[in-house]
Amino acid sequence: MRQAVSVDRLRRLRERKDKGEWLPAIARYLWNLELARSLYPVLHAAEVVLRNHLFFGIGEAVPLAGRTTRLGCWLDATPSLLLDKEREKVEFAIIDFEREQRRREKDPSKRTRMTPGHLVAELRFGFWTKLLDGAYDDWRNPSFRIWPLMEKSMFPNCPPAERNRNHIHVRFTEIKELRNRVFHHEPILRRMDLAVYDRCVEAVEWINPDAARQLLAIDKPRVAQLLAEKEGPYLTWLRAEVANPGQANPVNLLGLPQ
Repeated sequence: MRQAVSVDRLRRLRERKDKGEWLPAIARYLWNLELARSLYPVLHAAEVVLRNHLFFGIGEAVPLAGRTTRLGCWLDATPSLLLDKEREKVEFAIIDFEREQRRREKDPSKRTRMTPGHLVAELRFGFWTKLLDGAYDDWRNPSFRIWPLMEKSMFPNCPPAERNRNHIHVRFTEIKELRNRVFHHEPILRRMDLAVYDRCVEAVEWINPDAARQLLAIDKPRVAQLLAEKEGPYLTWLRAEVANPGQANPVNLLGLPQ
């Protein structure tokens, strides 16, 4: 495990109480891996729900009259509703998509024309959270001012006291940063608890209560179990595996039927 994962990565998971033993750090590595996997549904929901909600909401609120567009949506409209960095990201996303389609020249059946839906999916989470930034609420740039007109209509389930652009931006930026740590295989176990999970679900609920209820019913119990048990079950399995290689049953660690 030290060779496969690297000593440096495992060392970040060691604690003073380990007294020089490596198995607890390996157990925390396995626990962190499973905890990260358990967060995929809520992180997926937060990203997909936000980007589709912003795309349709801004499209309905901002008329395209006087603008030209290749795809028939506000994302690639000219004059653009976006600041330079976001406009460039849209252009790069279109270029990347078209380049991928050209690679499929040998099999035309796999080629497809870009649609607004394709473009929305190509743009990363950071693009969408940036649209919540104060740069799009600047009275000095009225051409790019999406807020504050959108707050009430786009986040109707957010409590009135919290329904402001800055609060919403901070929350989704926190989710984006957690998502990046999870997807880049970074340790999250020392910063993760049920309160963090509930904040992610709450942000989804601001937009889509049904999606939030699904997360609470299906995925939260598993997250709660992992947080409560910590690395204990993994350390127990590792010790059993060291004592009798190949005899320990890792299926039980996942709480799955035997």
